[in-house]
Amino acid sequence: MRTAICVLGFHRSGTSMTTRLLNLLGVELGGDLLPANYDNPRGFWEPRWMVRFNDEVLAAVGASYMAPPPLDAPWGRLEALRDRAGALLDENLGAFDLFAFKDPRLCLTWPFWQPLVAERVDEIRYVICLRSPAETAASMVKRDRYPGVTHAQWGDMWLDYTGRSLAGTRGARRMIVFYDDLLRNGRDQARVLADFAGRPWPEGDAAAALAEAIDASMRHHATSLHETAADARLPAAARSVYVALRSAAVSEPEMAGALERAAEDLWRAQYDGAQRSAALDVHREAIAETIGELQLGERREELLRLELASSRERLLALDAELADVRSAG
Repeated sequence: MRTAICVLGFHRSGTSMTTRLLNLLGVELGGDLLPANYDNPRGFWEPRWMVRFNDEVLAAVGASYMAPPPLDAPWGRLEALRDRAGALLDENLGAFDLFAFKDPRLCLTWPFWQPLVAERVDEIRYVICLRSPAETAASMVKRDRYPGVTHAQWGDMWLDYTGRSLAGTRGARRMIVFYDDLLRNGRDQARVLADFAGRPWPEGDAAAALAEAIDASMRHHATSLHETAADARLPAAARSVYVALRSAAVSEPEMAGALERAAEDLWRAQYDGAQRSAALDVHREAIAETIGELQLGERREELLRLELASSRERLLALDAELADVRSAG
C-alpha cells in the first residue's frame, strides 16, 4: 500500500519539527530539501522544488502566500502546471511507498495538488500543525521580513491557512498536532505520530535522535489559552477558532467533531458574509468546560513537577542522614 502524508500548518507552527519526527520514524522526504538557516537552524525539512512550484502555482491564480487565492480559484485550468507538478512528484517521491511533504503554502494550494497525489497513492493522510495565532503573529512580526504587517493581519492569515486546512481534509484520515503539546509532551506526541504513520517505535540511537529533535529552546513566544483568547490585537474569529480547536483536542469524539466543524464554519463565514457561526454559541459551554480541563491539566502537571522536586530534596536529605549514620557506626 502506497501512502502519502501531507503536513499542513501556518508558518511558525511546528511543521518543521513534526516533519522531522516523521522522517526519523522512517517516513521518506525525498531530496532537495531547503537548507537550515538563521530562521530555522534545525532545518525546514521541506522540498525546495515544492516551495518554488507553490509560488508559481499561486502566482498563476493571482495570489501569493501573503495574499491567499479565492476559494473558487481555477485550479483545474492549470493544465501545463499540472503536468509539471506530476513529473516533479514522480521524480522526487516516486520511489517511496511511504513519504511525507510539507510547505505552509500547501494550506493554500492543496486543491491543486490533491488530485495529483491521489492518482499516485492508495491513501493520503494529513497532519495539521496548530499553534496559537498570538504566538505565530508575534514570531512573524519579530522576523520583520514584511515590515508593517500587523498582528491583526498575521491573525487573518493564520485563520485562512487554518480554515483551508480543515476544509481540505474534512472526512480524511487526519491528526492535529498542537505546538504546546509537541514541546510539553514530545515523546507522547511522537508515539502518536508513529501509530498514525504505521511505523514501529525506534530503538537505541534512532530513539535518541527523536528526543533530540524536540527542541523547546526554539520557542521564543509562549502564550496561554486565555491570553490568546483575550488578545485584542488579533481578529476575534482567529481567537475563537483556536479556542474551539484546542477544546476539541480534549473532548469526546462527537463533541470534538462538532467543534472542528464549528471552527471551519467560522472561517468560511469570513468569505460568504454570513452571520458569524452560531455553532460556536451552541458549544460555548463545552468550550468553557474544556478550557477548564486544559488549565486543570496544566496545573496538575505543575504540581507533579513541584512534588518531584520536593521528593528529590527529601531523598537527598535521607541520603545525608544515612551517610551520617554510617559514619557514626
